[in-house]
Amino acid sequence: MENNAKSDSLADSAIETSGIIPMGSNAKTKKIWGAFVLIFLSGLLLGGVIGFYVGKPPAHKSNSQSFRQRIFDNYVSELKLTPEQQQKIRPVVDKGFDRIQDFRKKRTGELIEIISGNYDDLKVFLTPEQLRKLAEMRQKTLVRVQGKMQEKL
Repeated sequence: MENNAKSDSLADSAIETSGIIPMGSNAKTKKIWGAFVLIFLSGLLLGGVIGFYVGKPPAHKSNSQSFRQRIFDNYVSELKLTPEQQQKIRPVVDKGFDRIQDFRKKRTGELIEIISGNYDDLKVFLTPEQLRKLAEMRQKTLVRVQGKMQEKL
């Protein structure tokens, strides 16, 4: 019986020591992995924040003349237009570009009408203090929308 007890205890100790990490350090392993994951996530978060604020792509602000010219130049190079064709096509490109600008202006007006109408619909539910805040919000929004649309023209 004593031999059986010794062989059982030897078998138990063989099971406990057969792994790479001893059984007693399971909590320590979890702490190490937890720290690793936290460091990784904080680096990811910090990198995202820094990338957002520092790594912004340059704003695409081109005046309408240079954009109009780029469109025309693209036709000339891709279609290999002769000088005579270029003279005939220039007014067509200009007319199309002007129509696009008119459309954007019209769309801006419609967008501003929608925003104004939405704010008007909200007024009935608000207190006087909230109405003052809403008026400020409305003004900021309209300025922002008009500015964005002007950038595109």
